[in-house]
Amino acid sequence: MVVVNQRAHDSREALTSALEAQLDSWATGRLLSAAARLVEHEWNQHLSQWDLNHASLGVLHVLLGGALTQRELALAVQVEDQTMSRIVERLQRSGYVERVRDAADRRRIVVSLTHQGEQTCRAATDLDRPSPSSLPWTTCRRCARP
Repeated sequence: MVVVNQRAHDSREALTSALEAQLDSWATGRLLSAAARLVEHEWNQHLSQWDLNHASLGVLHVLLGGALTQRELALAVQVEDQTMSRIVERLQRSGYVERVRDAADRRRIVVSLTHQGEQTCRAATDLDRPSPSSLPWTTCRRCARP
């Protein structure tokens, strides 16, 4: 496990070094896309300790506001119904949500947050805010602020 984590870290380091060497020639859209992928990767790595990813955390966060149908959840996080079904199934296996058929309309499945899901959502998003000088863009020549 340690060897795999070290390889992943080394790969990220190599990718970061290669990207920094080319940044001056990249268009803004490409820079934003690369930054989004790097942030998503780091965020998913943080969330993995709770068996979550960025998509499943978004669902938990929406459910903090109350129970919704799977279709309403899909609309809220802007994914297809089938995708939401897979996300909810995974969250249910982890004990973070419950699914029940709506008593008034048996075709509807209502998803609600469990106590464990609420605690996990809050724990996963309870991060210390970094100081601006510790953020990665301060080391990038093109993005550094005067």
